[in-house]
Amino acid sequence: MIIGPDTVIVLDGASHPEPGSRDGGWYAETLGRARHPLVPKPDLDLTKALARAIHAVATRHDPRPGAAPSSTVSIVRWDTTRV
Repeated sequence: MIIGPDTVIVLDGASHPEPGSRDGGWYAETLGRARHPLVPKPDLDLTKALARAIHAVATRHDPRPGAAPSSTVSIVRWDTTRV
């Protein structure tokens, strides 16, 4: 879980198709580390920011289709008038 002043992000490793390889927990943790642009920028589009984080992890670790782990991601952001 990542908590910022106006944002909470929860990541949960969901799968690991190949036993002994990088699992969903590894992917959730790695994706969480790549999310740093999400928290300090309240006007940043969350969908685009998450897509950039996923792309960064995929580029760095070169996952193989059908053999890559997955993760669920939930994000909430709020301000003085809306969630």
